[in-house]
Amino acid sequence: MGLRAQNLFSQMKSKTGLNINILVRYGLGLSLNDNSIPNPQEYDEKGMELLPSVLFGEHEKMFHAVFLVRLQKEKLDPQLYLQDMMRAHLNRGSGLLFPRISDLSDFNDNLYVK
Repeated sequence: MGLRAQNLFSQMKSKTGLNINILVRYGLGLSLNDNSIPNPQEYDEKGMELLPSVLFGEHEKMFHAVFLVRLQKEKLDPQLYLQDMMRAHLNRGSGLLFPRISDLSDFNDNLYVK
């Protein structure tokens, strides 16, 4: 993930007590719900690296399938774009989640897309 995303997720972790991998999952959900295609070139690669097994845990196969469906919808070859688009959604998701979270209680009220 990029440095900005790493910083935002770290701040959210401090506010909520949730592990970064849980916060990233929420952010990814928000990004994947946005129909626009994120540009991987907008995000640096200088932050921490998260292994898919750590990031997604027991849900790794489900997230992989969701990304494959999204790439298919966008007519992007998974062999070429899976890693870049996953990174782009992860980074965009940090920016979408951050303004919605000031403490743990915000997960009840502010995350649902209307």
